[in-house]
Amino acid sequence: MDDINYVLSKFRGVQKTGSNTWKALCPVHEDKKQSLTITITSDKILIHCHAGCELDSILAAVGLKSSDLFLSEKAVTSRKDPWRVFAEKKVGKELEAIYHHIDPEGKYVCSKLRFKGKDFRYGIFKNDRLTFGLNRRIRKDIKAFYCPDFQGFKKAVSDGVTVFYVEGEKDVITLLQKGFYGVTCGSASDWCPGVSDLFISANVVILADNDKPGIQLAEQVCKDIAQVAKSARIIIPTPDIDKGDISDYFKDHTVDDFKSLINSDCRRSSIKAISLEDIEEEPVQWLIPVYIPRGQITLIVGDGGQGKTSMWCHIIASITSGKVSIFEIDNPFSLEPGECMFFSSEDSVPKVLKNRLRKAGADQSKIKFIDLTDDN
Repeated sequence: MDDINYVLSKFRGVQKTGSNTWKALCPVHEDKKQSLTITITSDKILIHCHAGCELDSILAAVGLKSSDLFLSEKAVTSRKDPWRVFAEKKVGKELEAIYHHIDPEGKYVCSKLRFKGKDFRYGIFKNDRLTFGLNRRIRKDIKAFYCPDFQGFKKAVSDGVTVFYVEGEKDVITLLQKGFYGVTCGSASDWCPGVSDLFISANVVILADNDKPGIQLAEQVCKDIAQVAKSARIIIPTPDIDKGDISDYFKDHTVDDFKSLINSDCRRSSIKAISLEDIEEEPVQWLIPVYIPRGQITLIVGDGGQGKTSMWCHIIASITSGKVSIFEIDNPFSLEPGECMFFSSEDSVPKVLKNRLRKAGADQSKIKFIDLTDDN
């Protein structure tokens, strides 16, 4: 009962009204009739003001965080509710944790129960009664996910704050306790592409478990959400720990360490899968028809002494002077004189290249050099 006692201690006028319910004075408005109700569910504490005060305002007024409303695993499993007695008797093992999965509208869909020995079972609650199974449905086909602070998650997305996808409910709780928002569909085989819409216009980091299934899951999630997310990228937070996850990471790292990891990784290119159908064709703009397109990379490759530098000197001469190049003898075209930048890591500018460009007919006033050679 430590979790609920801590929350109750923050309010005035607390009065018990049932086995799992209390009423108290709301700290936001001038409350004289205990219009605040506090209720314990199977895994969290619900707070509601009947006068309409916002939850965020209530929590801020008494110095609580949204994460304070989620019961610890110890608190969840220490309660002997009838459904828990039934579940443990049926499975023959002690219940260690329970996670309620919701749909994109925030409505309850199903629950995942973890029994001792990492024995996971799915079930559905109705009127505080538990039925094992998913009504003959496969978990990955069900559009549901675990996100205990869904309102906070949606606000983070709206505010442009980075959100996370992880493998497993335990990691979602770890992130929430550290001040970050994440979601999961469950294990590596439970990902449902239908929940991708959660990440519309979001900055998303997929935190991959360091094993083959975890990395494959991360790649699939990244591929599916990249079509709707503002950005999507993968980070393996524990590359040196076999099968390590974000919960393992925080055993030896601080929140500041994690922020540094995320920010430093932002400098890497994000992977974004784009449908070819969404790409518009563009005509090629030629610098020299057939041979050199504008805005693209063109390579001239050959062994030493075959004339690569001579060819580039003639091309630069054509560009800067507007004269016909060696490529255009049979198909001349007009070219407005332009500027060039020549990068040399081999030949000396004053001893070699200036002479060769002059002889090729280049307008040297339109040429800039980045020279890295040592003329001494």
